[in-house]
Amino acid sequence: MNDPGIVVVGASLAAQRACAAARRLGYQGRLTVIGAEPHQPYDRPPLSKEFLAGRSEPPAPRLPVDDLNVRWLLGRPVVGLTLADRTVHLADGGSVPFTGLIIATGAAPNSWPEAPPPNVGTFRTLDDARSLRSRLRAGNRLLVVGAGFLGGELAAAARGLGSQVTLVEAQAQPLRRALGLAAGTFMAALHRRAGVDLRTGTRVETFTGERHLTGADLAGGTWVPADSAVVALGVTPNAEWLAGSGLWVEGGLVCDEHGRALLTDATPARGVVAAGDVTRWPHPWADGNGIVRGHWTSCNRAGRGRGPHAATSTGQDETLIGNARRASIRDWARASCCVPCAATSGRAGPLRRSAHSGQTECGRDAHAQCDDQHDAGERAADGGCREASREPARGH
Repeated sequence: MNDPGIVVVGASLAAQRACAAARRLGYQGRLTVIGAEPHQPYDRPPLSKEFLAGRSEPPAPRLPVDDLNVRWLLGRPVVGLTLADRTVHLADGGSVPFTGLIIATGAAPNSWPEAPPPNVGTFRTLDDARSLRSRLRAGNRLLVVGAGFLGGELAAAARGLGSQVTLVEAQAQPLRRALGLAAGTFMAALHRRAGVDLRTGTRVETFTGERHLTGADLAGGTWVPADSAVVALGVTPNAEWLAGSGLWVEGGLVCDEHGRALLTDATPARGVVAAGDVTRWPHPWADGNGIVRGHWTSCNRAGRGRGPHAATSTGQDETLIGNARRASIRDWARASCCVPCAATSGRAGPLRRSAHSGQTECGRDAHAQCDDQHDAGERAADGGCREASREPARGH
C-alpha cells in the first residue's frame, strides 16, 4: 500500500509555510492539504487594509503554492479524527488517511449570540472581505462592534471609502487592555478626527430590522442607524472537530514546546503536530496549559517548523529528521520570549495585538533586540532535544 504521506488540515498561512518547509528540507513524499474554504492559502492581514480599501485585488493576498506539488482538497470541512487508524473524516462523508498529520485549522470569529438581520456578519475570510467591500460606498452606514485592532482597521477603511461609520467599544477607550490608557486615548482621537462616530463605555444590546438591518440598540437606550454591521469580538480556536479523538483540547489544541499535539494523558500523539491559531503552547511565564499565540508571525514560524517535523513520522532519513528537530526548536525558542504575561496585566511595552485574534506578540523592533536571546535558546534547546529524542515518547 502506498504511503499516504503528510496531511495538513487547514489551508492557511501555517499550512503553506509547513508544506514549503517540508519540501525545502528534503521531504519528497505526498502532501495533501484539506481546507474548509474553496481558496488556496492566502494572507489575511491585507484583507482589512489594502483589499477592503480597494487598493488591491485577488490574487494579491494569495500565498505562493504553485511549486509545492500539493494535492488540494478545498471546500471540504473536516468533522473528526481517528488516531487508531490514522484517518481524517470529512463533512461530505469522505476520509483521508495519513502517516504524518499537521493540524492548522486556525480560529473562527466569535459570532453574535442571536440570529441577526441580514448584512450583519464577522470578518475573517476572503469571502467576508469581498462581501463587506461590495457594500462599502459613500453614504453607506457601517456599524462596527468592537474597537480592537480589527475593528479599528475596518472603521478606517470604511471611512476612506466615504461610508458613515459608528464604532462601539465596551471599554473606555479603544485598545485600552492591549496598549493602555494613553495609547487608547490617542487612538480614540484619531478615529474621531477621521469622522468615525466612536461610542465607548457602551455595548450593542440588539440589532434592529427584520428583512434588512436598520440599526442597533445600545446599552442605556440609545439607537444608532446602520445598513451593515461587523462583529469584531475576538476568535475561538477551530478545535471542535477534534472532540473524541483522544487529543487534549482545552481552549485550543494543547501542544508541547516542539509543537507536538498532546493526548489527554499529556503524552505526544505519534506523528501529529500543530501550528497556528488552533494551538495552545507552553510558555515559561504562563500558568496552566499555555497560551494561544494568535498572530501572523507565530503562524509563519510555527508552520515552518511543523512541516519537516511531521515528515519524521513518514520514515524520512536522519538528515531530514535533524532538520525537523532544529526547525521545531528554533520556532519555540523564538516564540517563547515573544508573548510576555505583561500583556494580560495591561502593562504597556513593545507589544501589539493581532488584528484578527487579539493575541499579543513583540513588535518587529523588539524581535530584533531579542535575537541574541533567541539564538542562545536555540543552542540550549538543540542539545536537550538530541538527548530526549533518543528515548521513545511515553505511551507509544
